[in-house]
Amino acid sequence: MHPRRLAIPSTMALLGALVFGAPSLTAQQMTNQSEYPIGVGVAAGLLVPIGSIGDGASTGWNLQGFVDWTSRTQPFGLRADVSYGRMSGKDFTAGSQTVKFDDLSLFSITGDGVWMIHPAPGSESRTTPYLLAGVGLYHASQSGNIVGEEVDNGSTNFGINFGGGILYKLAGFSAFGEIRYHNVFSGAESGSAKYVPIVVGLRFGGGGR
Repeated sequence: MHPRRLAIPSTMALLGALVFGAPSLTAQQMTNQSEYPIGVGVAAGLLVPIGSIGDGASTGWNLQGFVDWTSRTQPFGLRADVSYGRMSGKDFTAGSQTVKFDDLSLFSITGDGVWMIHPAPGSESRTTPYLLAGVGLYHASQSGNIVGEEVDNGSTNFGINFGGGILYKLAGFSAFGEIRYHNVFSGAESGSAKYVPIVVGLRFGGGGR
């Protein structure tokens, strides 16, 4: 048979494979990408001081936003948070001196690993408990008045955090409650700064049920 006649059916077969195979390949790629969809969330709640940080500040408020990368079937995921909060300043007496503290401002950027406890296959449960832990960069700022002299304390340090929460699936989004423990390594004689945000919020997209 003439070589040119062989080339025509072969070319047609190759084109057919590309045309009919492309949709299935695209669908498979989309399935793989959607295995770990991106979710976003916002939350607000209380900011509770722990230990020595409570000497100059009392319970305040916290705002939080995050982006996560989690699976609907696999337990492990990743999450990045940005948080800002303020604790009300209070007076602190040490010996004969009284320090009047202004509000304490806290800003943090954290990255965490997330472990999601998905419902069993076939379950109609709407809840997904989860655990998370990671590291972050923290900036704290607070001024005080010691015997008429203003003292401004501001610092940026590394820290760790861990905690957990529960997602509750609604129509098109999820509500959640979360509590985390933060330990910021200040390097000062007073030791590390510790506080606990207790928040509730809404989450859109992402893995989980």
